[in-house]
Amino acid sequence: MTVAGHSGGAQIVHRYAVLNNVDERVRARGIDLRYVVANPSSYLYFTPVRPAGADGRSFAPYDKAVCPDYDKYRYGMQDIVPYAKGTNGLSLYRRYAARQVTYLAGTDDNDPNHRVLDKACGAEAEGATRLQRARGYLRYERYLASPGLVMRHRAYEVVGVGHDQARMFGSQCGARAVFGMAESANPDGAACRAPQL
Repeated sequence: MTVAGHSGGAQIVHRYAVLNNVDERVRARGIDLRYVVANPSSYLYFTPVRPAGADGRSFAPYDKAVCPDYDKYRYGMQDIVPYAKGTNGLSLYRRYAARQVTYLAGTDDNDPNHRVLDKACGAEAEGATRLQRARGYLRYERYLASPGLVMRHRAYEVVGVGHDQARMFGSQCGARAVFGMAESANPDGAACRAPQL
């Protein structure tokens, strides 16, 4: 079973992949449950830090004078939805790390003024563009990872593709993640590469 989303749908899929309480039971019954998150405007962070520095390669709490609510749910753990109450960010992260998630980011989804890009300050705390936010979030997952943590996440950049659902899911890595299609069966799909972190 694959749960996939692009753009706003990817934001829902990402948060569902983090917060649902059924994943492990479904997989225990022998059902392969996977999530595909393509070009979301924002991600759910597990701690109050965000990408920092000119290159976004370090992490620090965001400036509350710029955005007092940057760590509230849908961007962070404050005021989390009721069914996730009683959990903490790092416990959710460890559980999420074991879930099968594939991230897809278009290398041309880099317009800071895109008409449907989330421009709320909580999203802006994650970066200026979807591509920048994706790269920052992947660095963040590595930043949180502890030795011995089994991470079942994959990530790809879809080369030359912007905010385009058909081309993202029709790319070589997208068709494999969503439909199980071998790359050799999809020679016309856009090429994919490892994230440029």
